[in-house]
Formats: sequence, C-alpha cells, structure tokens
Amino acid sequence: MATENGKRAEEESRQSQPKSKLFLSLRLAAVLATATATVVMALNKQSRRIAVAVVGTSPIRQTFTAAFQQSPAFV
Repeated sequence: MATENGKRAEEESRQSQPKSKLFLSLRLAAVLATATATVVMALNKQSRRIAVAVVGTSPIRQTFTAAFQQSPAFV
C-alpha cells in the first residue's frame, strides 16, 4: 500500500511539472507583452499638422502632438 501511494505521488508530481512550466511561460509572456506595450506607448509621438488659418493664399499650419496619456485610440 505504501508503494502504491509513493507511485501515485510521483505520477502526480510529474503531471504537475508541465502544467507549472506552462503557467510560468504564460505569465512570462504576459509580462513581456505588457512591457512591450508600455515602451511602444511611451515612444509613440503621434502628431497632426492642421491648417488653423488662411492668410491671403498661404495657410498657417499648427502641429499638435499627443502626450503619453493620450494614446492614439483616444486622439
């Protein structure tokens, strides 16, 4: 009986190792994806050049640049 319990414990530990490695790799992938998104948002400088007035025949243009908090989805 003790040998059966020992065999069961070994089988359970073998089955749990691949699951724990899978969960660890998924967590690592999520952290890397979050870090990548943060870097991309920080380095993104979305700007628009708009004509604000027309004097004679030449337009006066103004460049508007989005801040870090204003992600492109909201601008």
